Amino acid sequence: EEGLKYLEKLEELGQDDAWTNGEFGYCLSRLERHEEAIKKLNHALEVEDEEKDIAHIHSLLGWSYRQLEDYDKALEHYIQSKEGRDSAWINDEIGYCYKKKSDLKKALEFYLLAEKYDKNDLERVSEIAWVYSILGEYKEGLKYTERAVKLGRNDAWINFEIAICYENLDDYEKALEYALISYELDKDEVNVLSEIGIIYNYLGRYE
Repeated sequence: EEGLKYLEKLEELGQDDAWTNGEFGYCLSRLERHEEAIKKLNHALEVEDEEKDIAHIHSLLGWSYRQLEDYDKALEHYIQSKEGRDSAWINDEIGYCYKKKSDLKKALEFYLLAEKYDKNDLERVSEIAWVYSILGEYKEGLKYTERAVKLGRNDAWINFEIAICYENLDDYEKALEYALISYELDKDEVNVLSEIGIIYNYLGRYE
């Protein structure tokens, strides 16, 4: 809000370069005024300015479109940003957009690209584990869930994911072990209760 006051003063003084419009877009996006941010950022792209950071402007446009849940437009700008400035963040964002579009194979592709920059990001490792599991690649899913545990995650969700992987790899005793851990951590989760019932059924323990 304070930044906008000074940017508006610059505008009054006639300054209309890419940097000023880019900063306008950044501040507006952080205030969740995304439609206004997009207008300023598009203008930043149009302004003749040899020093403008085109990749950065596209990343800001991608962020605002993502917040507006226009994932096609977000991807359009994120991919253009990636061409000029590759990073873990931009690949994560592209992966997230593909996930929201239900294209999990493409999402995984970019999450794995993001991982090359930082192999110890707990949230990303957990997300990759989940995608592998949903895609039915349970060995890879198990590998990433176990990595998440090594990185310090030990909640109901991660133990449930481990149980799902073991169940689909036909190791029902291990599946039961982790499903019960998940239950102890969250006794109100219906999916965990259902999973425990299914595993006992596979083990022939019908009572």
